[in-house]
Amino acid sequence: MLLELEQIAQTVKLRLDQHQTSGRTLTLKIKFSDYQQITRSKTVLTPIRELSA
Repeated sequence: MLLELEQIAQTVKLRLDQHQTSGRTLTLKIKFSDYQQITRSKTVLTPIRELSA
């Protein structure tokens, strides 16, 4: 799952770079096969510009 998340993060970063924009809130939504879902978000003071942990 971590490898897939890393690939998604790289795709999002490329799209943000293409539009010369950034964001301050990261949201993760996980959906399970039984239709249960978990959503978590984190907002930081400065825009997220790098793929660091």
